[in-house]
Amino acid sequence: VQANAVVNASGAWTDELRQMLGNKKSIRPLRGSHLVIPFWRLPVAFSVSFFHPKDKRPVFVFPWEGQVVIGTTDLDHHNTMSSEASITEDEVSYLLDAANSQFDHAALKREDIISSWSGVRPVVVDEYSAEDDVATNKPSDEKREHMVWDDAGCISIAGGKLTTFRLLALEVLRAAQPYLQNKLSLSDLDALSDFRESDESVLIGDHKLSKQRRQRLVGRYGHIANQLVEQADTDDLTLLGNTEVCLQELLWACENEAVEHLDDLLLRRVRIGMLYPEGAIHLIHPWTDLLRERLQWSVQKWDEEWHRYKNIVADHYSLPKQKECV
Repeated sequence: VQANAVVNASGAWTDELRQMLGNKKSIRPLRGSHLVIPFWRLPVAFSVSFFHPKDKRPVFVFPWEGQVVIGTTDLDHHNTMSSEASITEDEVSYLLDAANSQFDHAALKREDIISSWSGVRPVVVDEYSAEDDVATNKPSDEKREHMVWDDAGCISIAGGKLTTFRLLALEVLRAAQPYLQNKLSLSDLDALSDFRESDESVLIGDHKLSKQRRQRLVGRYGHIANQLVEQADTDDLTLLGNTEVCLQELLWACENEAVEHLDDLLLRRVRIGMLYPEGAIHLIHPWTDLLRERLQWSVQKWDEEWHRYKNIVADHYSLPKQKECV
C-alpha cells in the first residue's frame, strides 16, 4: 500500500513503528485496571473522587451501565503488548481497599466483583532509558500531555486525553498537510463542529420506553437510536438480566457494527460481557441461534468463537485466581 502520508495512532504500540523508522523509545506503557461491582452493593448516584489512603493517588468510584466501577491503578506494564492486559492480585486488593476506605459501610469483598478490565496508557515521557527500560518518575508523576511526530510523512500521535480527541485529530491533520495533494481548507483545520446534546425525544413510535432508557439509547447511538428502536420487536427491547442492555442492541451490532469475533460483540460493541458475571455467558446462551444467524456464522464458526470468548473472559476480564482455560 502506498500513500503520501500515514497516520500512526496506535496508542501503546506507537513505539513499535517509530523504532522501525530509527527513532528512540518515547512511550512508557502504564497499566490501568478497574473493577465492576453491582450497583446495589455501592449505590452511588454520581462520580466520587478521593485519595487512596496508601499512596494518596486519586481514585474514582462511578456509576456505569447500571453497575459501579472502581478505578484506576497506574503501574508500569512490563508484559508483552501482543496480548490483552489484565488485572493482578495486588491491583484487586488496592482497588477494594480504596473503596472500603471511603465507603466503610460497604465492606466490599472479592465475591462482590462482577468483572475487571485493564488498559495500557501510551504515556509520552521526557527521560526514558530504553536500555534498562526504567523511567525516572513514578507512574502517577508522569505528565499526560500528547506529542505529534513527523517522520518523513509518517505522522504519529500518542498521549493526551480522550476528552480532547477532536483537537488532537485536527493537530494530526495539520501535520499531514505538507504531504497531501488536495489541501484541507483552513476552516476544516480550525473550526469545531457544532456539537449539540442529543434529545431523547427523537425516539418516537409506539414503544413505551422510560425517559432513562431513552436518554441512554440516544446517548449511545445518537441519531440512529430511533431506527434501532423502530426495527425492534417488543420482546427485543426487554432488558437482559439485571443490566440496562436489551437484545436489540446485540442484534443491531451484529448487522451494523463490523463484528469479527464474539468478543467484539459482547465486550466492545455492547458491554454486557463486563456487566454480568462470567462474561454474561449464561445470560446470552438462550439467544445463541439468533445471534449466530444475524452474524451469518456457521455452527462450527460459532462454537470456535464461543470457546475463544470464554477463554478471553477468564484470562483478561476475571479475577486472577479465576484465570483458567474454560
